[in-house]
Amino acid sequence: MVSAVTAIVGGVLGLLGSTAIANVILFIFRPAILYNLYIRYLMFSLGLRVNNLKAGDFTFCYAERGQGKSSKPTMLFLHGFSGAKDMWARVIKALPTDVHVIILDMPGHGKTSRDMKADYTFVGQAKNIHHFVQAYGLDKSPFHILGISMGGGVAGVYAALYPQDLVKVSLFCPAAILSPTVSKYGQEMVKDETVPLPVTAQEIKKTQPYIVYNGREMPNWVYRIIAELRRPHNEFYRHVLQEMSKEDSKTALQARLCDIKTPTQVVWGEFDWLLDISSLDIIKEKLKNLDRVDVLDRCGHSIAIERPYKSAKVIMEFVNS
Repeated sequence: MVSAVTAIVGGVLGLLGSTAIANVILFIFRPAILYNLYIRYLMFSLGLRVNNLKAGDFTFCYAERGQGKSSKPTMLFLHGFSGAKDMWARVIKALPTDVHVIILDMPGHGKTSRDMKADYTFVGQAKNIHHFVQAYGLDKSPFHILGISMGGGVAGVYAALYPQDLVKVSLFCPAAILSPTVSKYGQEMVKDETVPLPVTAQEIKKTQPYIVYNGREMPNWVYRIIAELRRPHNEFYRHVLQEMSKEDSKTALQARLCDIKTPTQVVWGEFDWLLDISSLDIIKEKLKNLDRVDVLDRCGHSIAIERPYKSAKVIMEFVNS
């Protein structure tokens, strides 16, 4: 979410010109209002309809384009930790308009309802996504599931648990794998005893280089706005991190790679310093139905934001193969 909000806030507020104007927005008008308005505009500009659906213990918010009448399978997109459906917006823009796409706010994230007592482990989230799939009726014909980071881990676990639902799987730098090489961010956390969840503007600024490769440094007021946007959700984010870090959860995908029978694509940024690319070695060893691997150059962890057109291209090549 840090990189997604940076891109949106930097792009929108940067048009306003001065730090003084930015501070007025931050401290008087509240950035959440501007952010929510921008997301509404973004969904509308991409031809996405935003709807809500009660499924299991959650009321899911999702955006949809098309009606599933294409010859290509429906694509269900799952975003990363502390993000929301808009994380995939640039990729959706680059996809053919005849593809039926659904981008989902994950349990407790975005506009989907939140329950602090729910199961936010990777298996728990996969089961809740299955509730959405059943409530929507998406399981009536096999679909293509795509997930990034946390969403990639959940998508992989989903593929292992519900193979009958799927025709294709695309995993973008998926979590829930214990990489042979500790990432640069992991090394920095140990060295500086950095908290896993960046909260303050300074912590967010320090984390940014590990999430986006070669990203330009933003003005300090942008990081203050990001911290303000995240502040009401930090308790929830911390809780989800704890759930995903449980002993059985942190390697949930790794333990189930052998159970994935659906043709699978894995995409990774060459310079991912948050989730190390050495996880690919484990995937190649254990995932027997690995059809395609794409390592994107000039790209870090935020693949969908840094290389959206390349992401759409490799997705469609996989779909058409």
